[in-house]
Amino acid sequence: MEEKNNGVKTPAEVAAEEVFGVKAESYDKWEENQEAFPALAEGIYTVKVVQSEAVLDYAFNAKEKSWIIKLRFGVEIPEGENVKDTEGKEYEEWKGLLFQDLNTEYMDFSKKDGSPHKTRAYLCALLDLDLKGAIELKDPNVLMGKTCKVFVEVYEHQKTGELKNRISKCIK
Repeated sequence: MEEKNNGVKTPAEVAAEEVFGVKAESYDKWEENQEAFPALAEGIYTVKVVQSEAVLDYAFNAKEKSWIIKLRFGVEIPEGENVKDTEGKEYEEWKGLLFQDLNTEYMDFSKKDGSPHKTRAYLCALLDLDLKGAIELKDPNVLMGKTCKVFVEVYEHQKTGELKNRISKCIK
C-alpha cells in the first residue's frame, strides 16, 4: 500500500481512528472519596476570598440579566486556635468553602431606611472602603485573597436534613 503525505495522517484519518469514550464512577464510589465538611458552629468568622468571578446572569426573581460576582471563601483560623463544628468537634483547619453571590444591581442603599445593600457591604469590607463612599470595581480578581468578617449561621437543608452553613451578613 502506498503511503500518502509522507506518512502524515490527515485530520479525517486521525478522527476516524479515535474512539469517543468517557467514564464516571458510581455514586457509592464517589461518596467514598468525599471528605466530609461538617457545618461550623454559628458565629463570626474571618473569611478569605479564594475564588472570584463575574458572570452575566439572571439574579433570583430577576427579569433581566445583571452582573453577579460569585465569591468563594475559605475560613481563616489564626495559628494556635481552633474552630468548632455543630457537634462541638474542634478543627485547626476547616477545608469547606462558604459561598456568596453578589448582585451588582444592589450596590447602593435601601430605599426604605438608607442602609447599605449586601453587595455594597461586602465590597466595602473587602476593599476597605467607606460604606458611604463611591465604589468602582473593574475586575473581580482584585478581590482574591481579601479578607472580611462574616456572621455564619446554621440551617437545615430542606431535602437532606443535613446541617449546612450560610453567610447571613458581612461585618466590616
